[in-house]
Amino acid sequence: MKPADVMQALYDSEITVRTEPNGCWDNGFRAQFGDGDNGWKEPIVHAETWDKLMMQLAEHAVQAYPESEFVKRYRTN
Repeated sequence: MKPADVMQALYDSEITVRTEPNGCWDNGFRAQFGDGDNGWKEPIVHAETWDKLMMQLAEHAVQAYPESEFVKRYRTN
């Protein structure tokens, strides 16, 4: 799966994730599964670039949601 496809695949699988700059723009990005209504899951994922963040999110989603549609799609790409 290409980094550009990860967020759409998570969304299609109904896996909620928040992404944002990590403090200021020089610190890369961070992301966390969950939302304000249902709670946040650990860990908070950090990466220097957006592509690296997407690949780390994909790896964490495989561990956190092993039975999800995301994992089925991720493993076939």
